[in-house]
Amino acid sequence: MTSNREEIVVRERQIEDILATYTDLLGQMLGAPAPLRVLARQLELPDGGRLDLICLGGGQLYLVEIKVEPARSEFVQQTARYLAQIPTLQQQGELPAGNVQGYLLSPRIPPRLLSECQQYQIHAIEYAPSRVLQH
Repeated sequence: MTSNREEIVVRERQIEDILATYTDLLGQMLGAPAPLRVLARQLELPDGGRLDLICLGGGQLYLVEIKVEPARSEFVQQTARYLAQIPTLQQQGELPAGNVQGYLLSPRIPPRLLSECQQYQIHAIEYAPSRVLQH
């Protein structure tokens, strides 16, 4: 028996576009207590990496790295590297001062990676790309 279901390919950029536009949805996903304002998308960091989103809400910065595939250790390491560079950008006046929270969004985060995220103080959040696309 064949299936008529078509596989939908979701790109990180699509999710980023939606979350940057609908910051109320992003705020809900992150559990942010205040409305979020996007400060930058694809922010180039000192090491040449590009951070998906950096937002401000209630005097706090939210660093958001978005993935559309199951989380891997390299994603945690990438997010940790990005998080470590934010104070430099703050000292240079490129980002406002304030506490920074790091978030890794992925459709699936294996339990073994949760402790790695905690080690780097990264909030690991599972989400459904299809639900974001429906928004």
